[in-house]
Amino acid sequence: MKTVCLFLASAAFAYLYYERFWRWRDCIEASASSCRTEDGSNLTSGGQLWGIIAAVFLLLALRSLVKARKH
Repeated sequence: MKTVCLFLASAAFAYLYYERFWRWRDCIEASASSCRTEDGSNLTSGGQLWGIIAAVFLLLALRSLVKARKH
C-alpha cells in the first residue's frame, strides 16, 4: 500500500510539473523569466520544482518496491 501511495504521489507531482513547466517551457525560455497562460496564470522556471519532487517520490516508490520484493 505504501508503494502505491508513493507512485500516486509521484504521478500527481509529475502532472503538476507538466502543467506548470514542461508544457510552457518554450514560452518561459523565450521570455527569460515568466510566461502568462490563457487563463492568466503566471508561470516561471520555478515549476521545475514539481519535477524534482516527482522524481524523489518515484525513487522512494521504486525503493519500496524493491524492498517488498526482497521479503
